[in-house]
Amino acid sequence: MKITGDYERQSIQKVNKDKNFFYVFHKKVRNIIKEIYRRLYMFLPIYLLPFITPPKCEIYDLHRSFARFLWNLKEDERSKHCVSWSGFCLAKDEEGLGLRSLFDVFKVLFAKLE
Repeated sequence: MKITGDYERQSIQKVNKDKNFFYVFHKKVRNIIKEIYRRLYMFLPIYLLPFITPPKCEIYDLHRSFARFLWNLKEDERSKHCVSWSGFCLAKDEEGLGLRSLFDVFKVLFAKLE
């Protein structure tokens, strides 16, 4: 509120506070930021990834989302894990699914920059 008061005094304009303010609890901010990251990384072009270093916790969250997609048949039931995520990320000739771990993808992308 102090910032808008300063703005009103310096610009000699009134701010419509009913339209321009909303209150966010401190715990809610973290959830909003996580949701923004999740939506951003889903649509992020692959050519931008060498220049943006995502935090490891975000990569783990993406791996968790991928694993839930592969293992969960029904959302309300507990899933059964037949193979670990690292087992899925093996090559097909090594009895994996041939998926790539995002950690490996980022290693390759950063190696190309050097």
